[in-house]
Amino acid sequence: MSGRWADLHPVQRNYALALDEVKRVAVDVAFVQDLITLRFDHGDCTEQEWAELMDQADEELGLNAARAARDEAQAALLVWGRAHTAQLRRVFARRFTPAELASMDRIFDVFTRRGELGRMLLRLKVAA
Repeated sequence: MSGRWADLHPVQRNYALALDEVKRVAVDVAFVQDLITLRFDHGDCTEQEWAELMDQADEELGLNAARAARDEAQAALLVWGRAHTAQLRRVFARRFTPAELASMDRIFDVFTRRGELGRMLLRLKVAA
């Protein structure tokens, strides 16, 4: 594969592509949702109708599907990242304290850090 993600491991590449797809679809959804919000602002629909239309835009334009694909790719990336980190630990563990090593293990289990951790794992240079 050539291009922007040619040097990434396939798991990293899948996550990068999924992130880009969410961004791409979100632009279209944001435009439609701005139009829906204008309708609401002008009194052309109720708040309940507005909320339903917003959800409908997410679904029909593919944002929900893109997010689900991103989440699936992210889960695979985190599994891969944990395994790769374990390999690195075998080589470099002596450079870290036991508390630091335990912290490295725990970060993979912190749900609120998944996005940040995924972006960090994208920067990890490995052979595909």
